[in-house]
Amino acid sequence: MLKKTALLLVLAILVNALLFVFIWAGRSFVLGFNPFGALLALFLSLLIATPLAILTVRRLTRYYEGKSRFSPATIFFLGFFIFLIGNVVNRLAFGPFTMDFQFHDTLFVIADIHVMIFIALMFLALSAAYFFYPRIVGRSMNATMGYIHFGVTLIGAYLLYWPVQYTGLAGMPRRYFDYATWVSIDYGRIDVFKMKVIFLFACAQLLFPVNLIYSAIWGKKWRPN
Repeated sequence: MLKKTALLLVLAILVNALLFVFIWAGRSFVLGFNPFGALLALFLSLLIATPLAILTVRRLTRYYEGKSRFSPATIFFLGFFIFLIGNVVNRLAFGPFTMDFQFHDTLFVIADIHVMIFIALMFLALSAAYFFYPRIVGRSMNATMGYIHFGVTLIGAYLLYWPVQYTGLAGMPRRYFDYATWVSIDYGRIDVFKMKVIFLFACAQLLFPVNLIYSAIWGKKWRPN
């Protein structure tokens, strides 16, 4: 049974990787790309987004019905699914290549791909750390610190994501070394806000190493459930 599950997991990863390669090709060769390829990119995005959405809803339903305890590892794992699905759903905006022409060189792409994927992988790594820490150290991590860490990280992630997406939708270009010569609405205050959010977001991550050290010394001894 374990071998079959592992084989299915490997096949699923390979299929998803193949689908993302086709989507990446559409994004990379957006200029001069056959417009009918938009239908293929849109269909492949749906093949990835739909199973992930179903899996997330089923997982949430299972936890609700079973009244399972939402540990820090669990909520960080669910946060990973939320950001991953959000990224894939946003990619559907690039299905019609007429929109892709407009968004391709704006900060919308940075918000959609770079920011959300980075945050999703960050949530996945933190979920794994909270899950395996007691199994390695033998002591449970402080749950209160974990919940505060998740809440601040989640709020900070959205406070960082939305301004980047807003400026991208407004037409602010990417790949610029200096924006001083870009004549448009003044986005200086938004940039200052983003830098403050990044600083607070980075400071909030200090809760994690503090929790690691605190739990290693004073954490409750972990017993397998």
